[in-house]
Amino acid sequence: EGIHIIHNRNGRSKGQAFIELEHEEDVCKALDLHKHYLGQRFVEVYEVTNKDAEAILKATQQVTESDGVVRLRGLPFSCTEKDIIQFFS
Repeated sequence: EGIHIIHNRNGRSKGQAFIELEHEEDVCKALDLHKHYLGQRFVEVYEVTNKDAEAILKATQQVTESDGVVRLRGLPFSCTEKDIIQFFS
């Protein structure tokens, strides 16, 4: 529920996602994975505010209140929510 993969108008993945995290400690752990590999691509992990995430997701989904949100860039275009869960495990 807290994983939001960004798609273009044609429904194809743009290689970006927002992940809602419950605690600031989780955000710090996520940021430690900046430039780690998911498949053959390295993923960029950035902290963003709920306001910034909401602005980008406004056309598709609403972000619920949480203590932290991180943005992932560089995801493989075939990336699924399951892949993201495994990346953070």
